[in-house]
Amino acid sequence: MERNYLNLCRPITIGGITFRNRMFSVPMGRTDITNDGCIGPKSTAFYVLRAKGWK
Repeated sequence: MERNYLNLCRPITIGGITFRNRMFSVPMGRTDITNDGCIGPKSTAFYVLRAKGWK
């Protein structure tokens, strides 16, 4: 099997932060946005669970 993305699972450093691989998740949804454009507490809790491995 030919592998097309050889670096995908390798660490990468961006802005002084090292990530263990190069797979990232984009923001999903727009229902919990504060007036100043930040995500609200519901979205924050969702991403905390995602970071811990919850799907």
